[in-house]
Amino acid sequence: MKTRIVTIVTGIFLFGMSNMFGQGTMHGHHMTAGHNTEMKSYDVPDAFQKQLTGVLTDYLVLKDALVAANETEAEKAAKKTIKALDAVDTKLLEGEAYKTWKKQQKAIESNLNGIIQMKGMSMKRSHFSVVSENLTEAVKTFGIDHGQPVYVDYCPMANNNQGAYWLSMEKEIKNPYSGDDAMMKCGTIKATVN
Repeated sequence: MKTRIVTIVTGIFLFGMSNMFGQGTMHGHHMTAGHNTEMKSYDVPDAFQKQLTGVLTDYLVLKDALVAANETEAEKAAKKTIKALDAVDTKLLEGEAYKTWKKQQKAIESNLNGIIQMKGMSMKRSHFSVVSENLTEAVKTFGIDHGQPVYVDYCPMANNNQGAYWLSMEKEIKNPYSGDDAMMKCGTIKATVN
């Protein structure tokens, strides 16, 4: 009986903590395997695209830290990604483009903070899935200043078989959600964005 009570209390605590740091509320919407097909794209200044590319660059370091299952490096990369996110000049956007970005930015930042503050790779990966969804939407919506294609990868087994996306610069699948050598190549390329 004591074990059951402790398990329930621990579950409630973890759920509450995940809500506090954005995981429970997700502060953005959840993408399905087909992505959001009604997503608009906006014509934005090159300067904004360059700044968004900076966010993507730091995100890719975070992704690689999760592939390597390195909590310390993941936390460092998440902090660096927040700095790049904060450096994005929202004054470059107007109207609906501004509102769309602010929603995505809030979800990304909230869940990067979750990666920094929550312990354990499974919690970090859970927050990373929300970061990935929102950053993928941002890259598709606003475009980036990048000469190479960016791959949108998907693993149907991530997040307790709910599936999860991530962005990568390589065609080779390196799953940031697995933590298991056997599952490292689990996933497929779902789209390419430039």
